[in-house]
Formats: sequence, C-alpha cells, structure tokens
Amino acid sequence: MEVDINEGPLGFVAQTQRLMSRDDFLKENAATKKKYKKKTLGDLEFDLICPIVFDDVTVGIIALSKPKYQSGAAKSLLRLASQIGAVAVRNVLAYSRMKRSADIDGLTRLYNKHYMTMTLGELVYQANQASTPLSAFLFDIDHFKNYNDTNGHDAGDKLLQQLARLVEENIRRSNIFGRVGGEEFLIVFPDTEKTQAMKAAELI
Repeated sequence: MEVDINEGPLGFVAQTQRLMSRDDFLKENAATKKKYKKKTLGDLEFDLICPIVFDDVTVGIIALSKPKYQSGAAKSLLRLASQIGAVAVRNVLAYSRMKRSADIDGLTRLYNKHYMTMTLGELVYQANQASTPLSAFLFDIDHFKNYNDTNGHDAGDKLLQQLARLVEENIRRSNIFGRVGGEEFLIVFPDTEKTQAMKAAELI
C-alpha cells in the first residue's frame, strides 16, 4: 500500500521517522493529534508503527496491529526488523535502478537494442502460444549521415532526441519503443493486427 507522507498516523511516522505506539500518539499535543487523526488503510487500528529508514530517507513503514507483546522489547525487535528491512529495500531499489539503466539508451532515454531484442523474442513466443496478433514497425531516418555531416553531431543528437519524444507522444502506453541502431528505431505493438499497426506507422 502507498501512504502519503502527511496522511494519518502512518504518514506522521514516515515524516518524523519515529517508532511510535498507540500510547505515544496519545501523548502528542492536541494540534498534532488533530492533524494526524485521519485513519489510513481503512479502519485498521495500529498498535505499533515503525519507519524503515535508509540514509535519512523513509523508504517504507512497518505497522503492527494487536501484537502478542506490548513491552519495550516489542519496540526493540520492531526497530531491528526495520533496520534489516531498510538494507533489503535499498538493495532492491539499487538493483532496479541498475537494471533499468542497463536497458536504456543513454541519448534518447528509450529502450536499447539489447532490451528490444529480448522483449521482442518473448512477445513473439507469447503471441504464438496464445494465438494472438503481434506487429512490429522498424524504421530509420533517411539521409541521417548527410544531416550529421552538414549540421554536426550535436544537431544529430538533438534530432534523435526530438524524434524519440515525438514518437512517444503518438503511441499507446502498451506499445514498446526503442532505439536499435544509430538512427534505427523499433516499435512493437502487442495484441495488434497488421492493419492497426500500419495506421500507427503511417501516423508516425
């Protein structure tokens, strides 16, 4: 579940980065109680809420309802669990960022050739298995070398970036768009018949 940083007791804990029990909330001043009185996650009542913090950034929350023990030991255990969880969440986020950067073309911010090749192979297999249509549109920029030679590589890079944004604005979210060569691009249209894909290609 996602919770706003300032929404209810969960948001309060996320913002203040304090491990809090129900009793701790009762000890807060009237203004704070009023501000964070709103419940989050429906009518669930939480007895212990602990932020998951890594490098001074809240990356999550652990919230417990009706724990078996209500002692200080419960808080200590929850704090330890959140510290371990923070490292785990940080590692997952770092891996996701690394994997994403490995799949993205540095200039256009589109998917790169490796990602497009792998994805196309998977989609072809899935389409064959499910007997569903799949279309692909491969295109390049005519006379791009001449444009580069005449106007310089900076202008060529800008042209590629502008083309990438233009195409992205004119295809569906479900379509997969990537750069597969210097000025070569590929769009994959899952669940799309040839005639529909041709209309999209003509538009581009």
